[in-house]
Amino acid sequence: MNNTTAVDVFLGHPLVDATEKHFLARLRRGLALQGVPARILANLQVGDDFRQLDFVIVTDQRAVVCELKGYADAVVARANGRWQHIVNGSLLELEGNPYRQVQDGGYALSDTMRAFARATGAPGPRKGKFVKDLELVVCLYPAIRAGSSVERHRWVRAVGYDELLARVQQPGSRLAWDDEHWDAFVRHLGLYRDGEDAEAARTLRGSTVVVDEYCARFVSARQSDLPALVPTSVLIDGAPADRPDVAAKLTGGHDLLLHGASGQGKTLWAAQAAVALAQAGQVPIWLSAGAYEDDFSTFLARAVAPYTTLTASKLVAGRSRGGADGGPHRRRPQRVPRRVARVADGRLAGRPVARLQPQRARHRPARRRAAGRSVRPDRGATRAR
Repeated sequence: MNNTTAVDVFLGHPLVDATEKHFLARLRRGLALQGVPARILANLQVGDDFRQLDFVIVTDQRAVVCELKGYADAVVARANGRWQHIVNGSLLELEGNPYRQVQDGGYALSDTMRAFARATGAPGPRKGKFVKDLELVVCLYPAIRAGSSVERHRWVRAVGYDELLARVQQPGSRLAWDDEHWDAFVRHLGLYRDGEDAEAARTLRGSTVVVDEYCARFVSARQSDLPALVPTSVLIDGAPADRPDVAAKLTGGHDLLLHGASGQGKTLWAAQAAVALAQAGQVPIWLSAGAYEDDFSTFLARAVAPYTTLTASKLVAGRSRGGADGGPHRRRPQRVPRRVARVADGRLAGRPVARLQPQRARHRPARRRAAGRSVRPDRGATRAR
């Protein structure tokens, strides 16, 4: 792991359960105070059946898959069959068997790791299967209640929080992966960095090297099957004009809104511009409106997750620092847009929008086939500031 005490947290989905939030905050604080560098992957889905995992905790000593249960009462934990909790002297059944839950999750994670290792060349398992390199635990949080009866399981251990914190610092089951392999696996899963990480850890990763890696991965992913733009002209206020250079306008500090009917090339045009920006050392962040749910921070974090383990803000900050010191980015434009345009009701909020009417090309080029669909010349309305 890293030489500094960095506890890096990556999320598949935001935590909403109060017990999970409290556990994560306490674990992060406990590891940092004891000087234990760690990665914590939280609330993620793995495997072909999208098996949900509560936490995967990775230290220099162990890799632990943790199913968290915040039972308020004493429990009867069986290796097989439903668990029960004891309420006023009566046994009431709980839903499912946590031993089985974490075991199934461990196998799903093992399958995902195997596919990742085969695709990337990451080291394989030490013991034949990745699941054997993982410790599977059920954490009864904050502790195993007095009066509980916990039957031992052959492959899974039931622990309280204090025992879990101690175990991740002791030698045990772990993978033959280094930091780069884990970073790549986090990107493979599409996890995003939790914005509450320690400032020292975020600053450590905010280097121009990481920014360059982001740009390289972005170009590789976006350019591979990207068709060429169909040459068209446009009308600006009724007068013929050349197609605007979107990348140049954006690096010049302009806000742009491309507007037109479906199938007229807006996405292709924007994608070509984004690739050009990344190739020039800028930091494009591709946000697909259809993927937005309820939280913009999460939306933004998911957009950069396939290409970096940085937060979006640190990624942009790293780019700004790299372009200001006369280093590898000295040839890039000095002006970096500082505004985030808010789009509402089809227009840039508070900003005038000029209409550009695209003009049909004089000679209609032959259709191009890309990703199983036809790409035709732009014929709809386009807007740009």
